[in-house]
Amino acid sequence: NSLEQNIESARARNLSTLGCVEHVRVDSNWVADYVSAVHAARTQYPDITLMCGVEAKILDISGRIDVPLGMQGVDRIYIADHQWPGISGPMHPAVVQQQIAAGTLTAEQA
Repeated sequence: NSLEQNIESARARNLSTLGCVEHVRVDSNWVADYVSAVHAARTQYPDITLMCGVEAKILDISGRIDVPLGMQGVDRIYIADHQWPGISGPMHPAVVQQQIAAGTLTAEQA
């Protein structure tokens, strides 16, 4: 849904706070426009607190996350762990399970 539809839905449910979240990647070039839209909506809808967040995946075991540089105005970064953070990048959990079953990776190593 659009930002406005989400806000109206939250207001209809008498919520006082709404977390607005978009999934980003390192090459997401629209984050500044998204942040501006949420910040503008804060003025338009003063009766609800709008939090501006992004969701990004963990890339590897060092803890790097897949976010673009310069995310001024973002209140929260939500870390997605739907992929396994491997040594050389994210792996699907099924691949990790297959490697454990095949003996090429131990549960302790994972």
